[in-house]
Amino acid sequence: MVKSAVHERRMSVTINLWLLKVAAWLGQWKFVDTFIGEAINPVGIGWAKEEGLFKKNANLRDLAASILEKESSERRFDEVTERNLLIRAREDPSEAVRFRAICALWTHGRNNRDDPFVWPRMQRFAQSGDEGIVKVAREYLAKADEKQSTA
Repeated sequence: MVKSAVHERRMSVTINLWLLKVAAWLGQWKFVDTFIGEAINPVGIGWAKEEGLFKKNANLRDLAASILEKESSERRFDEVTERNLLIRAREDPSEAVRFRAICALWTHGRNNRDDPFVWPRMQRFAQSGDEGIVKVAREYLAKADEKQSTA
């Protein structure tokens, strides 16, 4: 019975990640935003780090960076993941992927004014033309300012 429950949980995790990937591929961001928490587990995080950031489809790269952004620990990423996110943030042809890569780095410790790469890019995103990106970037910057003023 226990073995069956473990198997069912693994299947559920795999199916949920698959559904999120399909939704992202189709650009169904409301669905992704609603259910992305289902991918914050070892399977989803592993996929994001090892496969998702390298997919040809920009929406899947966006999903991968978003999963890493939402992952709850605030500790820095391992060196390889951080390097891959920096590459995405610098070189990805998709503005959404570049932004989510910056957000992932931001939420995992690269969020102070002394950071010569992440901070200025977040400021630029706060002035970009995309309403959704501007809103989220400004929220991150405001939280950082609040945190700094209370420190």
